[in-house]
Amino acid sequence: MNKTFIFDLDDTLIRTQHLYKFPQVELASVIENKLGYYAVNLSEISGILDEMEKKNLDFFNKEKNNKYSKERYPKSFEDTFKYFCNKHNLDYTQKEINKVRSIANQAFNIKKEIIEDAEEVLNFLKGQGDELILYTKGDNMIQEEKIRINQLYQWFPKKNQDYFIVNDKNVNNLKEIIDKEKKRNFFLVDNSINSIGLAYLVGINGILIPFETWWHESNKKNKTKKEIKKDFLKKSLFYDEFKTLSDIKTNYNMIKAPPEQLILTFSK
Repeated sequence: MNKTFIFDLDDTLIRTQHLYKFPQVELASVIENKLGYYAVNLSEISGILDEMEKKNLDFFNKEKNNKYSKERYPKSFEDTFKYFCNKHNLDYTQKEINKVRSIANQAFNIKKEIIEDAEEVLNFLKGQGDELILYTKGDNMIQEEKIRINQLYQWFPKKNQDYFIVNDKNVNNLKEIIDKEKKRNFFLVDNSINSIGLAYLVGINGILIPFETWWHESNKKNKTKKEIKKDFLKKSLFYDEFKTLSDIKTNYNMIKAPPEQLILTFSK
């Protein structure tokens, strides 16, 4: 039976993490120039920005029902700038606030960032007769633009419902994607151990291709990779960690769920 591969987008098929780091350097420069004599080190600015991001993640999740809204990141930059100004009793203008927000918005200047071997692997899987599904979280308009600019429609045509953009990844929306009759042939490919954990929970296979994850994910208490693999094997599911996307092609014949009746024992 043919396989179905469910691919994550950000930092699995395209590189995006760095797009959010460049504006942070410019924000720090603006804050340092504003503070002058009161200038602080970069780690303090980064720490406050993280705090503002946590606060706004909660706010947008509760009030807007979308913690990955495009508005959240500029607001965190604005709140960070205001924090240091207020701390040192420095006045600021709306022009300065607009500048800070425009710096944050640079993260959304989307360019073609498709990973080098992604096209080869996606073409190979299509050639095998496998189904490809894109499963990504974030602001709908931003994710749509990433798909368009990176020309991913050729593998994930919208008209066939071959991609899903969600506010956040969870068991419920992953279940909606899966054909229960064929789920032992579904493979979730993701760079985040948290997302791979969802595959185990819904009873499908997982392929982890590690890459730096968002700070609010990496700060979560995760199981070790050994524990994750043990979980998958207990359910007679396939799990492996690959270094690159091309490893999917190289190891294609071994990517399959083990027999359901397989009984495994694990050393402590």
